[in-house]
Amino acid sequence: MDAFTAIFTTFTSAATSSSEAP
Repeated sequence: MDAFTAIFTTFTSAATSSSEAP
């Protein structure tokens, strides 16, 4: 689950930084 967590964290961070959520 580490890979999923890492991807999810990265996606969340990027989305928050770009203010672009799906």
